Amino acid sequence: MANLGIGIIGLGMGRSLLPINGDPSFPATVRGICDVRLERVDAAKAEHGIEFGTDSYDALLDRSDIDLIAVYTPDGLHRDQTVQALEAGKHVLVTKPMTVSTEESEAIVGAARRTGKRVMPAQTFRYVLPHLTAKKFIDLGELGDIYFVAADYYQDLRPVYDYSPWRYEIPQDFVYGGLSHNIDTMRFLKGEIVEVAAYGSYSGLDNRYPRDKHETFVVNVKFEDGTLGRIAMAPCVRPPLPNIYVQVFGTSGTFVENQIVLDGIAGQPIIDFDYAQEAYAAAEQRVARNFVESIIADVPQDLNEVDGARVTAVGDAIWESIGSGGTPVKVRLDF
Repeated sequence: MANLGIGIIGLGMGRSLLPINGDPSFPATVRGICDVRLERVDAAKAEHGIEFGTDSYDALLDRSDIDLIAVYTPDGLHRDQTVQALEAGKHVLVTKPMTVSTEESEAIVGAARRTGKRVMPAQTFRYVLPHLTAKKFIDLGELGDIYFVAADYYQDLRPVYDYSPWRYEIPQDFVYGGLSHNIDTMRFLKGEIVEVAAYGSYSGLDNRYPRDKHETFVVNVKFEDGTLGRIAMAPCVRPPLPNIYVQVFGTSGTFVENQIVLDGIAGQPIIDFDYAQEAYAAAEQRVARNFVESIIADVPQDLNEVDGARVTAVGDAIWESIGSGGTPVKVRLDF
């Protein structure tokens, strides 16, 4: 199988994968798309040379020329659509969060094991260039022993609500739909999170989001080796969108956003990662490339359904801690 066929459901965020059809180096082709808005389907077919478009997920799954389904629908649909695709004999790339509860995670993990098909959660923020570079420095030992990691999420949600109103109509749970970025980035840079203590509140920045829900959070975390970290999320009026602010503190160096300072260099100069500004889709496409190349080579991909389940389990523990007034809660890791 030298070139895999991809089917996409959800052309909101899912449209970020459409440009791979114009990349001759990409080892897959988008051959089918599905969305409830047929005007989106027709526009994408015309622009990207896609043969098949539909508003029926069953029709997309019936295509024999599609090997992999990319699920880019609202969070609460991921479990059923992922399981359905696995049972139809497809591999699944599913945008974050993979699920919004451990019960949903168990269904996907079970289906992947039962069918022998692969699942990869599309956790894009471990694939942005500064984070990939920070990980390289960490793995090389240049930062020494990592003793603290923070990953904050500050985003103006008002325009996000404008183009994706489901986020306040359903509404989206931002522990899973937002903080999953932070949780996975911290796991990528440091390791498993085993305990959390959390608080949540409502900002009032945009009254479209229900007042009885939280979209502002502070979470203290403990890693498997006993070291500590922090996650914060707050809607704000500061661009750009989104703004995941990562900080890594080690005994020999510090990474803060796009900069590193190494203790072993005289004068401790700031090393600035001067990457050109990338579109958000670039990281999405790196995720998809890793998944496709891993399937073709028959080697493990960077993330699988157990990783997705563990990210969701951190979210479950966050909500349990918030509900108990900030009491520390252990995170389930056995999936």
